[in-house]
Amino acid sequence: MTKSILWPFSKENKLYSKSLNMERIHGGITFLALLGILFATLITSAFFIMTFKGLGHELPDLIANLLQFVFFIVFVWLYAKYVEKRSFASLGFFGRRKLRDYTKGVIIGLLLLSVSFVIVASSSKTNIVYSFNFNIYSVLSFFSVLGFFLIQGASEEIFMRGWFMQSIAIRHWPWLGIVLSTLIFTLLHAANPNLNTVAVVNLFLIGLFLAVLALYDENLWGACGFHSAWNFTMNSIYGVQVSGTKLTGETIMQTHFEGNELITGGGFGLEGSLVVTAIIVIATILLILLRTKRLNYGNKN
Repeated sequence: MTKSILWPFSKENKLYSKSLNMERIHGGITFLALLGILFATLITSAFFIMTFKGLGHELPDLIANLLQFVFFIVFVWLYAKYVEKRSFASLGFFGRRKLRDYTKGVIIGLLLLSVSFVIVASSSKTNIVYSFNFNIYSVLSFFSVLGFFLIQGASEEIFMRGWFMQSIAIRHWPWLGIVLSTLIFTLLHAANPNLNTVAVVNLFLIGLFLAVLALYDENLWGACGFHSAWNFTMNSIYGVQVSGTKLTGETIMQTHFEGNELITGGGFGLEGSLVVTAIIVIATILLILLRTKRLNYGNKN
């Protein structure tokens, strides 16, 4: 049974139509696979960390966290390849506009986060301290964190929008894939420190925006670029918490907001702010309008 067209099933994506075994993608099985991938990722990461501890060594926090995101990618790739019988590229890494779409995602992420930062900083008592020290260790730390966020952002997009959203959408309905993947994306951040009601809403809206961005691009490149740039800009450029977590590595500045937490985001950081709510809603509506305009234009031709 063929459902409505979702972005990975565009006519240009020959990889998907050739490699996908429809009967292997079932909603219930996919959800169990999601739980299995989460469990396998946590267990495997914990095994490596405990092994190092057993050898009398500690894995640095950055590497320990990075392991989880690497294993996300590995287990999703294995499941797609051996169970769904499709290529890794079919998760969304195709098309002739790879670099352009990724760069566009990075610029959008940097721009939207910067606009949010400027509005919050202008609306509250803000203490900004320039904190970067130019030496070899600081530079290495800065670029190590950049590499971390490049992998972290891509891994969450591969897991949520590249695999889970697609797998549900192809077997059921596109809207169901979008909603379920966005809900799970939100739940995966539910244990983060200093979570508040606005933060929960914003996490859902950001997940929805990423799904719409993937739909608009008809690939995953832009969503990966946006996700990585959004987190890296918060952490390493402006020095504010990323989804409630403490800062990682060297930062260009460190920022502390004081005032109404509905504006500042409180301990969760900018993602707990109503400013981000407004920015993401506007950006999502604009993307939907642009995609609708493109589809209408395509139908006329």
